[in-house]
Amino acid sequence: MGAFSPETDAASSTTGEFSPHLVEPSEGSRGYLWHYLLAFFAGAVLISALTGFHILEKRKATIAYWQDQQSTIAGDRARLISNWLAERRADAELLSLYPSVQRLLWPVEESGLTGALRAEEAGHLSAFMDQVAFTHSYAAISLVSSDGQVVARSATSESMAPAVIERARQVSQGRAFWVGALGQTQASSYVYFLSPVLAGARSRAEVQPPSSSLGLLVLQIDPRKGLFPLLKVESVPTESGETLLLERQGNELVYLSPLRSAPFPQSSPHGPQAVPAAEAGQVGKSLSGERVDYRGVRVLSAVLPIPLTDWILVRKIDRQEALEDFSTRARLEAMVGLLIILVYAYLLVGYRRTTLGRALEERVAHQQAILALQAFAQEMVDNVPVGLLMLSPDLNVLSANRTFLEGFHVRPEKVIGRSLPEVIQAEGPPRRLIGDTEVGNGPHDVLLNLAALGGMGTRPARLGLTQISNGQGKGRLLLTVEDQTESERLRTAAEASERRLRELVQSIDAIVWEADAQTHQFTFVSQRAEQILGYPVEQWLNEAGFWEGHLHPLDREQVVAARRQAMAEGRDHSLEYGMVAADRRLVWLHDTTHVVLDSERRPIHLRGVAIDSTKEKSAEAERTLLITAIEQSAEGIFITDAKGTIEYVNPAFCRDSGYSRAEALGKNPRILKSGKQNEAFYKKLWTTVLGGEIWQDEIVNRRRDGSFYSEHMTITPVRDQRGEITHFIAIKAEVTERKRLEQQLRQAQKMEAVGRLAGGVAHDFNNMLTIISGYSGLLFDYPGMAEPLRGYVDEIRNAAGRAASLTRQLLAFSRQQVLAPRVLDLNSVVSNIQKMLKRLIGEDIDLVTALGERLWPIMADPGQLEQVLMNLAVNARDAMPEGGVVTIETSNVKMDAASAQAHFPLKPGPYVLLTFSDTGIGMDAETQARIFEPFFTTKEMGKGTGLGLAMVYGIVKQSGGYIWVSSDVGKGATFKIYLPRTEIEVDDPSSGRARPEALRGTETLLLAEDDDSVRELVRNVLRESGYKVLEASRGEEALELSELFAGKIDLLVTDVVMPQMNGRELARQLLNQRPQLKVLYISGYADNAVFYPGGLDAGGAFLQKPFTPEALARKVREVLGGPYRRS
Repeated sequence: MGAFSPETDAASSTTGEFSPHLVEPSEGSRGYLWHYLLAFFAGAVLISALTGFHILEKRKATIAYWQDQQSTIAGDRARLISNWLAERRADAELLSLYPSVQRLLWPVEESGLTGALRAEEAGHLSAFMDQVAFTHSYAAISLVSSDGQVVARSATSESMAPAVIERARQVSQGRAFWVGALGQTQASSYVYFLSPVLAGARSRAEVQPPSSSLGLLVLQIDPRKGLFPLLKVESVPTESGETLLLERQGNELVYLSPLRSAPFPQSSPHGPQAVPAAEAGQVGKSLSGERVDYRGVRVLSAVLPIPLTDWILVRKIDRQEALEDFSTRARLEAMVGLLIILVYAYLLVGYRRTTLGRALEERVAHQQAILALQAFAQEMVDNVPVGLLMLSPDLNVLSANRTFLEGFHVRPEKVIGRSLPEVIQAEGPPRRLIGDTEVGNGPHDVLLNLAALGGMGTRPARLGLTQISNGQGKGRLLLTVEDQTESERLRTAAEASERRLRELVQSIDAIVWEADAQTHQFTFVSQRAEQILGYPVEQWLNEAGFWEGHLHPLDREQVVAARRQAMAEGRDHSLEYGMVAADRRLVWLHDTTHVVLDSERRPIHLRGVAIDSTKEKSAEAERTLLITAIEQSAEGIFITDAKGTIEYVNPAFCRDSGYSRAEALGKNPRILKSGKQNEAFYKKLWTTVLGGEIWQDEIVNRRRDGSFYSEHMTITPVRDQRGEITHFIAIKAEVTERKRLEQQLRQAQKMEAVGRLAGGVAHDFNNMLTIISGYSGLLFDYPGMAEPLRGYVDEIRNAAGRAASLTRQLLAFSRQQVLAPRVLDLNSVVSNIQKMLKRLIGEDIDLVTALGERLWPIMADPGQLEQVLMNLAVNARDAMPEGGVVTIETSNVKMDAASAQAHFPLKPGPYVLLTFSDTGIGMDAETQARIFEPFFTTKEMGKGTGLGLAMVYGIVKQSGGYIWVSSDVGKGATFKIYLPRTEIEVDDPSSGRARPEALRGTETLLLAEDDDSVRELVRNVLRESGYKVLEASRGEEALELSELFAGKIDLLVTDVVMPQMNGRELARQLLNQRPQLKVLYISGYADNAVFYPGGLDAGGAFLQKPFTPEALARKVREVLGGPYRRS
């Protein structure tokens, strides 16, 4: 072909690469010839050994690969056949249970079937067999008695072969299921399933022992329709790959399945399908290896027995096909090795020729030897199964072997001398690189799609490039071109299959994972893992202990222990656990895990699918919370169906109604009906809820014990997805206690309103009484006043005093009197007034005190508390005309929320309790509801004002406390007064305050009073006492007088309640102008807008209206005489 021809070398010699002139070796030089020969043989042996070792190892690996392939295919086909046989056996066993089958097999005297009846029964059974045969593709179905007689058969059944009948007798005696091929011929082959029909219970007397064989069912099927196709499926088609099914018959094996190739000569009684007994003994068990098949060809095979049958499955492939790719590469590698040896020899010869300078004759002879060797090498290279191109350093083609020229359909002149890019072109970038990628670093391979000058299209090819040196520093490149069309097709198919599997795994809405069984280090996780938990896939794969470290701490120990237990037992398992996501969310996973075991049943890998069950877990938690909330609700809840039948009640319902859950379920809510509502009420209720609206109202129901209770009920219809009402839910809140508290609130509001009215009346009276008391006092002290006028004036003064006492009681009830509270011990107040109380209640009433120890301090006006005790004592004395006992108790109490609610409007907290009890006539409920109203009394006309207990109520309320009364007619009354505890220590008792001896003065006073009569009275009294008085009728006018008056103002005397600007605001502005100014407030009552609740504004003195001229003068002198101190 001229690829590696002598002409080529001759041409190359002109470039000086090789010198063909060899000199005759001298005698001395011949002595060193054996050195070169030894070097050549050593190198050749080493190259051959390395090449041979490499080829042998590749051959072993290739055989092992194909052997594993055959074993895998054989195992897969064996499982399919076993499944197919199991289905047929199930059909036979099910058919044997058909009643007609057993009745036809019983003797006539036992079955009762004679004559026409038996024929009719057999006809029915045959028709049924026809249906079964048609449905399940059976060739025939027959029922054979234990003596070999055919009792019934399908329409497709033919006469039964003697071999089948003989086998039927054997199976009937053995009572075991049998499957096999009997009576097969060249034209037809069937598989028979023989299933014994065992005797069951019958109506007549037992003749045979239970479970004896009455006969058997014979199912005949064409294996070509269901069995043989299972053998032909191949995931990767091969030319010689074949799966055969054989049956052991005596000492021989008979091929059941058709052969892929022409059969061998018919030397066996069974024809071309018989297998010699020697081979039959070898395949009686599972094995694999290399052997000769029925064609006399050596194959790689795997043999597996089919369980419960005499069948044997053989999977094989020709060794030649299995080693075809290997042989090609082996020949290539051998040729390359031989070429290297030849090149090595050529270099040795050239080196010796150059160094020894042989004579021309020897050079010519040697050149001829080289040419002959080159011709031999060329022949070898032309027969290498891969294309070879010899390239110059500048990539010009120097030669090409026959394989390349024929493979790409080009002539030598189209290739030799051209540059490599002109000869072959790569379609696209390299598809795969193998080895080094730079020329000069050794051989390397690249996979490309090539197009050559022949115009035969593109094809995948492996290019191998090797640098070869000729020993003179000028190297050549050897390019190998190996067609990879078939290899690429197989690789592409495998990659596509792997890609589809990976895409399928990644598309699953779950975490698909694989991990090491010992360390649980993940070796694979699907991308869904990153979407569910937020951790990158790289973190799953690279972080040690990732799974256990991200388990929820509460689940970790239990889940890890459960997995280890399952692994120790080598079983698959499912776990549900929580993992902490990257955003700290708790994600619930349902993990189904498969444990992969090694040959010693030790776990080596774990594979699993973890489904995100967080939503389901949350929904379950919500349902649990809802159920728990309903069960623990303080409000009664019950649910009925659309007809009103109770289906659910919660514990609160049982508590309120008295019915247990068992008693209420299944009943109608009318069991609670009290009769307190009329029919119109219930009609409106049902009309509302049946109309799909919410009904709510108060209702009186009857408990199980017959007692009544009030409750507020809300009934809501429950609709399904179609909008139809399916249930009603009722929520009931018992309002009996609430109604009682509302009644108390209304009573408190009523008392508040009456108190405001009383305070307003008292204020107006005080202004008038101030004028009456003042002027009557001035007249009484007038020097020229004579009798009897002086006596008349004195009576006016006394009447005014009594009227003032009455108004003080009204103010106390309305909580509008000014108190002088201080920190005190309640026991001291009781002890100080105890003697006065004894005198007040009389000798026929006993006074008992029980004072608690270490009472907490309270903030109150001691004088007002004494007034409370005296008023209660008077009330108790009047309730015990025949005598009795009054008991006064003190104690510390802490009111919790429940106790405070029972004593509305008492608030929770610490209190000092004053309990005042008597053993008098008591009160009914109606009287108790009004005892604190002003002017209410149960005494006779003229024996009481009705303000005593009203005053008690007002003082307690103004002191920040609460009063509670309980009484029954004839059982006395008990008043409980709750005074709040204060954290301030008890004040030390004062020794009194100094009083000025003289009531006169010369200071300047500013008087502000809106009532003209009162203002005139005060002005006259103060001027007569020696004071200089500046008077104003309004607060604004008083401010103007202060600004205009340049002198010192010592005291401001101001009414508290005035229009536009009240007394407190006036005092505040004047104090800003005159910081040394002293203030005296006068008023008929105290307003919260003027005073702090319960006491005076800081820095001011107070004088209660009405007052006498002497009281006014004394108070003014007291304030001016020094710093004001509370009395």
